[in-house]
Amino acid sequence: MIITKEEAETKWCPQLPPAPGARCIASQCMAWRWYGHVDGEGRMWEPTRFGGISVEVEVRRGFCGLAGAP
Repeated sequence: MIITKEEAETKWCPQLPPAPGARCIASQCMAWRWYGHVDGEGRMWEPTRFGGISVEVEVRRGFCGLAGAP
């Protein structure tokens, strides 16, 4: 699931025991992986669903890398 880090922070973390407040810490976690890339000018890019063409995006997204790439 590719989501923003703000969305991730509302999800349960599978590395923590089920308890109130056991939330994902997103980009502060060693398993967090950013999706796409940032170019030398600071613009954010993500690949399209159907090919190698990248599109510029406003909000950078990522995913929990514990299960591998999405």
